[in-house]
Amino acid sequence: MEMLFFTMKDCVPCLKMKEFINDLPIKVTTIDAEEDSALAEKYGIQSVPVLVFLNKETERGRLIGGKNKRAVERFIMENSSGL
Repeated sequence: MEMLFFTMKDCVPCLKMKEFINDLPIKVTTIDAEEDSALAEKYGIQSVPVLVFLNKETERGRLIGGKNKRAVERFIMENSSGL
């Protein structure tokens, strides 16, 4: 399991989301969507923040926007069940 966190430098909701994902029990790879536009395009990222939950490079789910910590935790639990 891995999660991609798409962000941009001056994104205030991204900073808040980063606080929520710092202590997660899964690997989180942070990607600046401006600096790595090819990867952002590959995953269809049109706005940030976005969490993309992967299982063996297959997307299992995505969470768009600056959600609260509970929403992030629920997203992870929903997408990791059955793995």
